[in-house]
Amino acid sequence: MEIRLYTDMDSLAAIRPNWEQWQNQPNNDFEQFLLVCRLRPEVHHPWVMVVYEAAIPVALLAGRVETLPFAPAIGYLKLPGIRLKTLTLLYQGFLGRQDSTTAECLVEALRRWLSASEVAEVILPALEPDSPLYGAVIRQTSTWFCEKGGLSQCHWQSVLPEAGEILLGQMKAKHRATLRKQQRSLQDSFGDRLRWQWLTRFEDWPTLCQQIERLAAKTYQRGLGAGFRDDQEWRERLGVYAARGTLRIALLWIDETPACFFIGIRYGEVLFGAELGYDQTLKNYSPGILLILWLMARIREEGIYRVDWGLGDAQYKRQLGAVAWPEQTLYLFRPTPVHALLRGVLGLTQMIDHTVRTVLEKTDLTNRIRTAWRRRMIQQAG
Repeated sequence: MEIRLYTDMDSLAAIRPNWEQWQNQPNNDFEQFLLVCRLRPEVHHPWVMVVYEAAIPVALLAGRVETLPFAPAIGYLKLPGIRLKTLTLLYQGFLGRQDSTTAECLVEALRRWLSASEVAEVILPALEPDSPLYGAVIRQTSTWFCEKGGLSQCHWQSVLPEAGEILLGQMKAKHRATLRKQQRSLQDSFGDRLRWQWLTRFEDWPTLCQQIERLAAKTYQRGLGAGFRDDQEWRERLGVYAARGTLRIALLWIDETPACFFIGIRYGEVLFGAELGYDQTLKNYSPGILLILWLMARIREEGIYRVDWGLGDAQYKRQLGAVAWPEQTLYLFRPTPVHALLRGVLGLTQMIDHTVRTVLEKTDLTNRIRTAWRRRMIQQAG
């Protein structure tokens, strides 16, 4: 096997055909990758390691070299941090032939590169513990320079039935009854003022982004610095999929004001949920879940029977997700005493975070704290 490293935008043209043949979701989409590298000021350059056999590409591992804050968190609390030069690998950025031999070869080359580079850490986001890449990292790296003690997160997917009530049949009877009651209450409260909209074509993209932004700015995600934002990156990134005809947006309107939105991207036979937001004054109606249930019928008409909700343990994912598996982020540090200290700081904060979360779960305080924190974020965003 031969390893080649590509670290400038122009050179990536050589591997574009293979990359686009292997890509299977928005996170590892080649065109989106180029956009992010070009638009984010913290990105120094792309980083793509390619495995060749007989001069033919058989696999790649993709990421970005960027300067990011190193600020370990305990729950929602972020500690004071420093800025580090970091290699951030793409989620699902291991493409092509994903066997243990290829993974071992890539990790060995990655470790050699890290030892000789100016990069302080490598972030390998959300790996499945039984994946070849996860196994290769664990086998080849010392615990002094690899932090692998963080909490795993659930990745959720919904599988739609071919007939019958979409997803409701998979829920507990109590949840079904509650949602039906909320749906009736929403209709009784707003009647003809409600309008449900399913968009697959986008003639006035800037205006739509502005309309969604007015609602997104009031969500708790905005208070956390996350979620949809009407800026150049979001417009161009989603514009890529709008031009391909694979962007899907569902909106719930009350009069001429958006009350809830869902943004998804169709990739093959899967709809990947990108963002969900709603007017918090309507939370007693559960507009997010009601909008999702409504849009399920639209995507089933297109022949899509699987929705990927991504990482996170949000309540709606638990209610709607029929399939879940764990994923865990790993951190590699350059093999020096200073960077071993950084790994120790990260490991200590993750251990404290895990302990605090366990105590809160046992005392049933998690939901109260999460609700109070989201309320605070909404107030800050508003």
